[in-house]
Amino acid sequence: MARAGYPVEEIVETIDFLRKRRYLDDVAFARDFASERAERRRWGPARIETALKALALADQHIKAALAEVFPFGEREAGERALLRFLSSERRALSPAKRQARAYRHLLARGFTPETAHELVSSRDFGDTEGLESTKN
Repeated sequence: MARAGYPVEEIVETIDFLRKRRYLDDVAFARDFASERAERRRWGPARIETALKALALADQHIKAALAEVFPFGEREAGERALLRFLSSERRALSPAKRQARAYRHLLARGFTPETAHELVSSRDFGDTEGLESTKN
């Protein structure tokens, strides 16, 4: 507004007007943004945090939004994302390829590499079946 030549008083009045009606509420925006990205786009906390930081929101608003949207933490959200991915995966791939695809899927969704590695490493992708059958 300042660049457009509006007087300072009018800018202040407009901002006050918008704040009173909660149009300029960073806390609500961060929460709604995080909720929408998690539910509809199935983004993980790391990806949402990066996007909110790019919008120059305060760290405390970002942390509060993530805590509300992911109340049980990144690991549980990642586990749900991994289960959804595995249940929708229809290709007949080798266990190593399925594991690599699952890892890349979690990274692309916005889970940290540590969480993705932990979740994918803890699952059996069928690669131990061949080893067990050769022992008998």
